[in-house]
Amino acid sequence: MTAIEELQQISAAWPTSRGGFYTMVHHPALRVGKRLFAFVGGPDDSEISVNLGPSQQRELLDDPRFRRTRYLGQHGWVTVARADLSDPDELRGLLVASYLRVAGRKRCAALGFEAPSKL
Repeated sequence: MTAIEELQQISAAWPTSRGGFYTMVHHPALRVGKRLFAFVGGPDDSEISVNLGPSQQRELLDDPRFRRTRYLGQHGWVTVARADLSDPDELRGLLVASYLRVAGRKRCAALGFEAPSKL
């Protein structure tokens, strides 16, 4: 299974989550509505990038597996090699956090979550 297929499978039931080719970053990506919340890139699409916001980004950058995403890092994006995420729950957690960050209050409520603050 490719990285984008894995991401699509995890987020398939989330309100208006969809995968496709997002032309801004030229990589397969997942969006909620028109907003990007995850994409794959790097050699052989082996890296996953998610939008977690600046505060969570700072925490993850203490872990050597993570790095600021090129061109988008100033907005709280982080990138990790798929091979470095050995626990499937860790990948799911990153995707959920990124989705909730961009989904909006109604979509978050549909999943039983409160929309996080945009800090």
